[in-house]
Amino acid sequence: MEERVVVGLEPEEIMTLLRVALDNDEKEALKCLKEILLPKRGAIRSRIRCRPAFELDAYRRDVETPAPK
Repeated sequence: MEERVVVGLEPEEIMTLLRVALDNDEKEALKCLKEILLPKRGAIRSRIRCRPAFELDAYRRDVETPAPK
């Protein structure tokens, strides 16, 4: 199943991505990926989204129950 994610970017982030693309700077591109896009995607995935009730209950238990030490 293909997952689609919409990521909102600030104007400064867009400018940074465009600059990196135009400069063909591979190191800066990896840095942007790690610092801009991946954290935003992680934040989006951690949100509760539409799920069947039994999955939502299990998700809440997992999130709200601290892991045993």
